[in-house]
Amino acid sequence: MNKVDCFLIGHNEGDFTFYEKSLRFFGMTSENYRDLRMNFVLYNDRPHTMPMLINSISGDSGDNQFSVYGDFSLTIASIASYLHETGLSFDYIIDFQRDKQKLANVIEDNNAIVYAITTTLYISAQPIIEIVRFIRSMRNDALIIVGGPFITGECSTYSQKHNENVFNMIGADYWINSTQGEHTLASLIQCIKNGSNINNIPNLIFKSEKQFSFTHVEYDGRPLSESPIRWELFRNHIGKHVSIRTARSCPFSCAYCAFPKHQGAYETLRFNQGVDDLFAILNDYGVESVNIIDDSFNVPNVRFKDILRMKIRNNCTFRWNAFIRCQFLDCEAVSLMRESGCDGVFLGIESADQGILDNMNKNVSVADYVKGMKLLKDAGIATFASFIFGFPGETDISVQKSIAFIRDYCPDFYRIHLWYYDHMTSIHENAYSYDLNGRHYTWSHATMDSRTAQDYIEQSFSEIKESIWMPQYNFDYIGILKMLRSGMSMENIKKCITSFNNCIVKNLNISGENMKNMDSCEYTVFKDSLYAKNEVFGSEESLSNAYN
Repeated sequence: MNKVDCFLIGHNEGDFTFYEKSLRFFGMTSENYRDLRMNFVLYNDRPHTMPMLINSISGDSGDNQFSVYGDFSLTIASIASYLHETGLSFDYIIDFQRDKQKLANVIEDNNAIVYAITTTLYISAQPIIEIVRFIRSMRNDALIIVGGPFITGECSTYSQKHNENVFNMIGADYWINSTQGEHTLASLIQCIKNGSNINNIPNLIFKSEKQFSFTHVEYDGRPLSESPIRWELFRNHIGKHVSIRTARSCPFSCAYCAFPKHQGAYETLRFNQGVDDLFAILNDYGVESVNIIDDSFNVPNVRFKDILRMKIRNNCTFRWNAFIRCQFLDCEAVSLMRESGCDGVFLGIESADQGILDNMNKNVSVADYVKGMKLLKDAGIATFASFIFGFPGETDISVQKSIAFIRDYCPDFYRIHLWYYDHMTSIHENAYSYDLNGRHYTWSHATMDSRTAQDYIEQSFSEIKESIWMPQYNFDYIGILKMLRSGMSMENIKKCITSFNNCIVKNLNISGENMKNMDSCEYTVFKDSLYAKNEVFGSEESLSNAYN
């Protein structure tokens, strides 16, 4: 068997027990750990996230395990398509934990020139370190490349000295400082194959004589219309569920978000010979559901409606979900959403106080949110609403307005995030006027600090009953939709998640040493909701086990 030029390694869910311990080491009263506490329960004396609890109770393993990362990866598809276009061969795994044996076989047989680790969803280096150590344990001389959003985030946020320490911990050979980076990756592989100089390749970090070298940084992305995914390369691996994008970056400039800075100018895939072709391919391949990851799928509204009409007209049968700006919805758009098979939408509402929305540069009124929420609720489209507490200008009054909004308009699920102070965002330019100090999840400003904001989040989590808190870690709204598409009714999904949340509430004010295991009552509700009669979830074996 000939060596592939590049073996791509998808997401590693990582060891949550280790991650929980590492955060606890820095203090259970830290904002990071307090946020994490609202994402796990104690079961058999071990912390379990929502997916972990599902898998522990069902006894499922391998491909049958519940995971939001097991579906076909758009990141892998994008990189692999570009490598193919440049004449390079590839192979890949989507899920490191599930597909570890395939990777082991390739390493053992020395069947890849380089191993490239993607970092799209990582918030810490630990999952990357685990992959690198696994490769090194089998072949210490393997060439390992790490690139993507995690590396770019580190480089844009921290000092060079800090980054060098992180890169040493990771233990790879090359790092790519680019949110896309396909061109840099392909150029690096070609140089490795040819034995040529890599110093002129942009966005590259590597060690030279025990010192780190950083090449010049430049944008290496291509227009969306010129970087198509070659779906035919993956026809036998796509499966029933897939993520796609029809636009890149974001048309807005919210003061709390650096996404447009990292992604570049906003651009959309052409409707003719673009989105319509993509939808036809997915329909032909038998895809059952599509997660559209555009930052604002319904912007512009005319294009959004045209896409939905096309989907209906061409009898594209797959269901879909997306990130939606609900302030732009009208009766016609929501009717088209329902007719075209929309299961649910994620809504970045962030605040229900007009002053905070203005500070955020959201360009929306609370009245617009109310109108959009009512339209979605009347149409029976599931809503997943996201809020931020603590943005500069936040007060007790503005927090209470957001809480009242959740209680009055009852999104099916909601999540409140502690504001993340990113110095790359535009609000940092006005730090002086807000008396803003700190960074990330530890900050203070003229009207609130991060600990007070976290207090409000925990209070809301405990007291709001009109809507259901959405667990985030390795779950989020995609996890809810995956449960729905596995055969569960929305009623039983809500019961299942409510029982999970009830267990968390009971432990919120208890120290780590005294945390209590999931009690038998909540366990029974969770299990019975997960495996309700006349519904299908997981494998037949797990269904049988759950009732025995």
